[in-house]
Amino acid sequence: MKNNKKNDNTIAKNKKANYDYETKEEFIAGVVLKGWQVKSLRQKRVSLANNPHIIIDRNNEAWISGMSITPLEQANTHEFRDSNASVKLLLNKKEIDKIRGAKEQKGFTAILHALFWQGQYVKAKISLSRGKNTVDKRKTVQEREGKIEAQRAMKNIRL
Repeated sequence: MKNNKKNDNTIAKNKKANYDYETKEEFIAGVVLKGWQVKSLRQKRVSLANNPHIIIDRNNEAWISGMSITPLEQANTHEFRDSNASVKLLLNKKEIDKIRGAKEQKGFTAILHALFWQGQYVKAKISLSRGKNTVDKRKTVQEREGKIEAQRAMKNIRL
């Protein structure tokens, strides 16, 4: 018998990112986490609702700011756990330079799209994006509704 369970490695997605931003270039980065954060991610107790963004500091290190990881009650109670703490990203120097250069251009920003498991490691999908105006957002909604209607029509056709 087939196992119908979908093997999805996604921990969390930023659903508003594709609606609010137009993606130009994507990167995959490692994420530096503490033990209690990993345990919380395994329980999917993370929120990307605040539109987390990428910050590059003076030491050429990239950080995720605006992501909320809710700590578990039973995990590591002797350590201070800040749910809104910044999390370090592992990127190459070339990738950091690309992100820094794009952020200096007008209208570009670095956005976190998703967190996912790759083996035992947590990875982040980030992108260089430009904000959409309201006309572009309407087009996105129309395209999505058109795809849904096409799928309904194909489902209702009987051969």
